[in-house]
Amino acid sequence: KKPDFSRYDIIIFGGYFRMGGIPVSSVIKDNWQTIMGKRIVLFTTSGTPPDHPDILKVYGKSLPEEIRREIKYFPLRGRLLQKDMRFFDSFLVSIGRMMEKDETLRAFMSGDFDGVRKENLKPLLDYVKEIRK
Repeated sequence: KKPDFSRYDIIIFGGYFRMGGIPVSSVIKDNWQTIMGKRIVLFTTSGTPPDHPDILKVYGKSLPEEIRREIKYFPLRGRLLQKDMRFFDSFLVSIGRMMEKDETLRAFMSGDFDGVRKENLKPLLDYVKEIRK
């Protein structure tokens, strides 16, 4: 069922990285004619540190420039616990690790990490409070 965004002034999308893309970007693109002109916020979680240049590359590849200009984007650190992963996700991480050229990112993909922290949401929440005024 297609979501009805017409009654909202601010829309917050959250998603994750998978195989060099942001899956929720298709929802944004598919609904752009309805949501453009509204305040749009996107946050993503991933194993890639938020300040790593690859974050903006994936973001740029996932959404066209005319949409990115209208969105406030917040990359956040995610969590990966090998013991909780489904086989398919574990397989994708293994493939990604083999293909990754950046040693730092390859190391992140080799073990568990947990960058999920309440305080990491502060910039996003502050931004939403500001645009609600």
